[in-house]
Amino acid sequence: MIHTVPDNVFKVTSQFLLMSLGKLLFYIILMVLILLTHNIVARNVITKFYKGYSNIKRYVDAAIFFILGWIILKIISNYVYRTIKKISDEGTGKVMKSLTEIIGFAILLSFMTSFLNISAAASLTLGSFIGMVFGFASQTILKNAIAGIFIIVLRPIKVGDHVILTDPKGREREGIVKEIRFMYIVLENESEEILIPSSTIIENTIRRKINSN
Repeated sequence: MIHTVPDNVFKVTSQFLLMSLGKLLFYIILMVLILLTHNIVARNVITKFYKGYSNIKRYVDAAIFFILGWIILKIISNYVYRTIKKISDEGTGKVMKSLTEIIGFAILLSFMTSFLNISAAASLTLGSFIGMVFGFASQTILKNAIAGIFIIVLRPIKVGDHVILTDPKGREREGIVKEIRFMYIVLENESEEILIPSSTIIENTIRRKINSN
């Protein structure tokens, strides 16, 4: 069902946001300082003793960027999870967390190409592959998420409604709306509960039964 969010939840979420922003800022500054320090030390100290280090320096930079970038990404994805979980449910929170990590990982790989001096053609190929994988992986999730927002905000149906959903092929599903979640709604009839993806609701014709009493 659509839950009202207590004031203390907003307070806890705000506190978690501040903590997350603090950690995020700390690791970004740490990354910049480590990369700058590594560049200075490598140029003025290490290369004087080991001239071949200049050939592997970019790999060390890439490793530093990836490790700290992954930590930053986990902070962001955990915040997304906690926030979505508060306003929806744990399952949706986990889905959005995974989606955030997929996007973040793709961005990390894109930045890694600049550290490793990968050619423009190879970067374009990598970016196209990542985009294709992400597109297939997220298409259904984003479709249901957008539809879920539409249902929650505009409320074409609400908890307790007796509805009949008719899909484009003329098939009908009837029941009482028991819950409205971010990614799906729950219909209940005499024999079962039916979980229907939010995007399906938008695509179906909705008929609401009106109690004559």
